[in-house]
Amino acid sequence: MPAPKLFLLFAAERSGTHLFRSIISANHAAFAPGEVANAAASAAPESETNFFAFRKRFLLENEGAFVPSQENTRLLTDAFFARFAAAAAAQRRPAAVCDIKYGHVVNFCGGWWDMMSSPFLFEWARRSDVGVIHLVRERVAETCLSNLYAHHTGVWRTKNPADLQLRPLRVEKARLERDMARLQRVVGQFREWLRPCRHREIHYEDLLDGNSASWQAMRDFIGHPIAEIRSDFLKTTPSYDRIIENYAEIEGCLDRRIA
Repeated sequence: MPAPKLFLLFAAERSGTHLFRSIISANHAAFAPGEVANAAASAAPESETNFFAFRKRFLLENEGAFVPSQENTRLLTDAFFARFAAAAAAQRRPAAVCDIKYGHVVNFCGGWWDMMSSPFLFEWARRSDVGVIHLVRERVAETCLSNLYAHHTGVWRTKNPADLQLRPLRVEKARLERDMARLQRVVGQFREWLRPCRHREIHYEDLLDGNSASWQAMRDFIGHPIAEIRSDFLKTTPSYDRIIENYAEIEGCLDRRIA
């Protein structure tokens, strides 16, 4: 069996990465575990796909790598993703998809980051010819509201209907608009950083439509058929008119899309 193809999955929080990963996993198209570089994630800290646990072991076994340098950062990154691809091979999957949120990309920088240039992981992906999947939720207000509601309820994802909650909240329109503007800038910045990389952008709104442009692009990009569009994860955010007490005030924001 050929070595699994490696892909990085970049997205903002609440953009549908769990839905995307569960669909490609159900089709045996890729090994796609949870986030690898989220210190707040609930995954076992000693998991073979936990970047922080791997980095600890790598540094203890390679004392010279404690000194921050571009070369040491490259060696650590090469070793981590080789381990990640090996985990995919052990499960006989043709591809490995590594979920890294926007805010966690900095964890792969080697002790510093020149904020006038792209983070190290983008250059590493370009030089290594690693494909990048950029998942964007076009309705930007929905990303922000989903994030607010998850913080409000404490339920970020679930497969158990008993975990679903209906807890109304009030949303300050000015705050929502600030969050939307900030997220649009971040998406724009990631698009710019990804220009030199081999990548495809797909959209959350397409994920439940097997005939959508996003899934057509993924079949070609990953190189594996994706026939069954289903997920075991449940939608945790009820309809906005049921949970937002001042829904009429913010309704006009809901149709705004990222350009």
